[in-house]
Amino acid sequence: MFGHLGFLANGEQRLRLYLLHYFATALSDVAAFTFGKIFGRHPLRSEISPNKTGKAHLGAFAVP
Repeated sequence: MFGHLGFLANGEQRLRLYLLHYFATALSDVAAFTFGKIFGRHPLRSEISPNKTGKAHLGAFAVP
């Protein structure tokens, strides 16, 4: 399940791959927040997290 971690830790491009993973995660979070604020109208699961919307999940999936 975590076999890719050995590749990331020992590869020649480990810093580049780490930064790619870091910035892709950050971009996904920013996209989810932005799409949720602009397009989100209906809460996804209000009993778990009242501010999460379905559009936010679509934005996080579509951008990176």
